[in-house]
Amino acid sequence: MIALILLIIGIFLYLRGRYYFSLMIFLFFVSSGFQIVPSSILLIGLPGAIKLSDFALLYVIVLSLCYFTTIVEYSKEVNIYRPVLTFLFFLLAEALYSYIVLDYSLSIIIRSARNYLFVFSFFIFLFAPASALRQVFKTLMIITLLQCIVYLIQIPLNQSFLTIGLTGGENFTSTLNGDQYVRYYNTPILLNIALFYFIFIQNYDTLAYKFAILSLIALTVLAPMHRSLMLVNGIVILYGFILLGKIQLKDLGYLAGVFIIGIIVASNTMVGERMASAIDDFKEVQKASTIDKLQTEQNTFAYRIALFYERFEYVVRTPESWLFGLGLLTEDAPQAKKLNFTVGLKNEWDEITQIDTGDNLWPLLLLRHGILGTIFYALAFWRIGHYLFKSRLFPLALVGFLFIAQQFLLSFTNTEMFSHWYYVVAMFFLAIAVLENHTYENQLALSNSNLQ
Repeated sequence: MIALILLIIGIFLYLRGRYYFSLMIFLFFVSSGFQIVPSSILLIGLPGAIKLSDFALLYVIVLSLCYFTTIVEYSKEVNIYRPVLTFLFFLLAEALYSYIVLDYSLSIIIRSARNYLFVFSFFIFLFAPASALRQVFKTLMIITLLQCIVYLIQIPLNQSFLTIGLTGGENFTSTLNGDQYVRYYNTPILLNIALFYFIFIQNYDTLAYKFAILSLIALTVLAPMHRSLMLVNGIVILYGFILLGKIQLKDLGYLAGVFIIGIIVASNTMVGERMASAIDDFKEVQKASTIDKLQTEQNTFAYRIALFYERFEYVVRTPESWLFGLGLLTEDAPQAKKLNFTVGLKNEWDEITQIDTGDNLWPLLLLRHGILGTIFYALAFWRIGHYLFKSRLFPLALVGFLFIAQQFLLSFTNTEMFSHWYYVVAMFFLAIAVLENHTYENQLALSNSNLQ
């Protein structure tokens, strides 16, 4: 019931022009109560199947209907959003195909496609002033720092405080070289964005303050010991320095320091074993003469190669699946039970998941949208990334570009690019980049008119 009241307040505030507080309520829903407030409290008195993300979606739908005419007009003017609209039109065609030809139930189709409706949050952000968006972002960064502190406290106390968040969030104990270490997966959802922001954008009053903030974030990034995340973040950060032209002689000292710290960290038993196992994964793929000979142990590089290949081979069998894949299908649909893929994560009943494998975005897209739909999807977010790249002189556009680049690289190891929070964050950065460019163009036009 609390969530319903907050939803009504959030919509009312937006319609009255109180964008900051309204958007904070929306993002509160998107982030599962900022991973601090348990959803069980917020959803008291409501049906058990309802989630906080449902209220976030209702927020987007209601406001999109309120501004429907304006959205139609802006859709014609904002060229960068057209690839997203192209994918949405494809999605509509696929929904009709799934319903009429494949005879999927309407509930299965809606559940499969609902996350994509969050791309309409672009207009919710676009209609707010850039100053409100910047204020929202700064608040989110403060919240993320607080989440980092809470996250790190979990490790010595061996007790979970943050909610599971949006990436699975389960805690499990992994034994590495005889050491027991609990890897908490409930990291702050904006952790990587905060990493890029506090490295490249934030101004610091003192060196001690900078060291404290960056150490807090770095420790939170390293604590779960995700091999792919550590590697990708290193690549993206290095590229960020190159992009800004900040790798000069003095910066080589910083990079050398980071490298030395990396060597020290890698010498740690647990982290070293994680990185060594990653090298073994690549060797396994190189040795395999056929895909069938890969050792498909879960969470390995070889496993993800086999996962992609098995789904790709299935999709290219018929022209229909080239276009639409298996259609808009959910994991628990009756039609999914008839599939017999042998590579994938196992569910609680020790069965191989057929659709929502969770370890690689691209097999999921191929199955749900076919090759054509996957191309439309990739082009839409490539265009967004390219636009943010061209707008990188604006601080938050740079952060947005680095985030899009990072998520693309990580898409071969997880499916976060399919989550509703990813669409919301991507649309946020796109909207503020459009607003910043519009303001700059207006100022330039005004300056030119004054010169004349």
